[in-house]
Amino acid sequence: MIGKLALITGGSYGIGEALAKKFSENSIDVILIARSEEKLLQVKSEIEAKGKGKVWVYPADLTKVNLAELYEEISRQHDVDLLVNNAGFGTIGYFHTLDTKKEIQMIELNVRVLVELTSYFVKDRIRKGGGGCIINLSSLAGFFPIPFFATYSATKAFVLSFSEAIRRELEDYNIKVFTVCPGGVKTEFQKRAGVSEGIYRFQNYMAVEDAVNLIWDGILKGKSPLIPGDANSIYRAIVRILPISFVTKMAKLFMKKTFIKSNKNSISSGGENM
Repeated sequence: MIGKLALITGGSYGIGEALAKKFSENSIDVILIARSEEKLLQVKSEIEAKGKGKVWVYPADLTKVNLAELYEEISRQHDVDLLVNNAGFGTIGYFHTLDTKKEIQMIELNVRVLVELTSYFVKDRIRKGGGGCIINLSSLAGFFPIPFFATYSATKAFVLSFSEAIRRELEDYNIKVFTVCPGGVKTEFQKRAGVSEGIYRFQNYMAVEDAVNLIWDGILKGKSPLIPGDANSIYRAIVRILPISFVTKMAKLFMKKTFIKSNKNSISSGGENM
């Protein structure tokens, strides 16, 4: 058992929603945070209809709400022992053409919110004697810089580095930390962002349910960083041994051919956009 009650950000779509359902199937109750109250209530209804777990929802824009107050409100009512930092988004395009405010907002959500919630959770768990689990969603994009995906890949590199560092620190308090680094995952969020079926097929995007099953199995085995899918693991291994100048050059060619010509300013994500 990795926990009894999970707090999941970005829990209304994609990996966050699928993890919530997976947790409930395994007797872990869930608290979901996302912007859309309507979608949160839909997920809550679907989970509770199966009679396998309790669900609480907190509609909030994590980049605007006072996170200290929100976490305090949640912790007064619930003993959270599993934190899943899943909320995030990314922009694709020439950096100079992208909306500057949106780039800053991405850093706020992908980095600042994750660090802040992790801090509150860790301090809370240590006050209670230690124990607990953190699952931070990074990305395969966190292992190397990606042209046309520059800010997003940089934020995910931060998540990877930060999570693996505190993973070792928190061993002293019996708090487990897992960094999950998915490759392409086919989610409703990405469909709404305009990622075409052709790109899904070309990149061999993974079904979200398959990704979450692999994430669940990897967590139970204690793997971190956790890269769902053998092909993604092989890709990461190859990238690590190549010169970064070559990797970024190849990444530029791939991204430009795949995304830029047809969709200069599309958005994709491993989690729900706030």
